[in-house]
Amino acid sequence: MQNTDLEDFTQRIEHMLLFQLTLNLKHGKLSVEDAQKIAKAYLSFKPNSKEELLESLITLGRTYIVIEPVVAAFSKEYDKEFKEKVLSQMKNNLDQGNIDAAVQAGKQGGLQ
Repeated sequence: MQNTDLEDFTQRIEHMLLFQLTLNLKHGKLSVEDAQKIAKAYLSFKPNSKEELLESLITLGRTYIVIEPVVAAFSKEYDKEFKEKVLSQMKNNLDQGNIDAAVQAGKQGGLQ
């Protein structure tokens, strides 16, 4: 299931990235050469997780500001998903009466 999540995440990023490249080319904010560089760089990513993909995208976004909307959208989505996962782990621990494990999960997830 995790692989399917990564594939879906990757595909949605690709669609938004393509949209941003096309939009910026159309409005003259990006050269064809830079659009090709961005696309080639993105296609070279071989992530094993959403986190790795997002880190690579953030790094690429530092070089090419035109993809910032893509970086922002997917960073926000990933952060929300991560927090929900941590909260779910905390809830499961609390449901089992394991308060220390719930607190520890929250701390490890950055919730304090």
